Amino acid sequence: PLVGANQILANEKIISIEIEPAIHQTATENFKNHDNVEILLGDSSKVLPDRLESITDNALFWLDAHFPGADAGLVSYESCKQMEYDTRVPLEAELTAIAKRVKTYKDVIIADDLWLYEEGSFGGGNMNDHARQHNQNITKEEIVGKDATFAYNLFEETHDIKKYYPDQGYLVFLPKL
Repeated sequence: PLVGANQILANEKIISIEIEPAIHQTATENFKNHDNVEILLGDSSKVLPDRLESITDNALFWLDAHFPGADAGLVSYESCKQMEYDTRVPLEAELTAIAKRVKTYKDVIIADDLWLYEEGSFGGGNMNDHARQHNQNITKEEIVGKDATFAYNLFEETHDIKKYYPDQGYLVFLPKL
């Protein structure tokens, strides 16, 4: 079962990075009574590398950043084409930063939205069809433009990498024993 906001373990630190100020403010308000939750404002491709230095234990990373503001309806998906690549789809920058920890820590990583990088039998269909069905004039090829090879190159020696196809798909990185 998923842990609700009021059931977060008191001894665990949770850090979230939110790029949109309005969403950051709402999240900050929602978690104001949880001293172990820190909501940072900024671009995860830039904030995460700096913040990693203060994480001095094994960690679970849930990476789900893409198309800032679009999922919340604050901007159109098409407008994301004009954003800097690492802001639009920061997964490669995030994983590159986390990969610098592999000699010291045994981090577990879950990356959402595999459908942005690969074709597959995703529970949510495929990204290009989904965009068309929602009248969005984008394709994964023009907005991402690459597959997930970078993820394998960064972690294939230190982690077992599994693909899962529910929803929009996940890459799960488990430290090799």
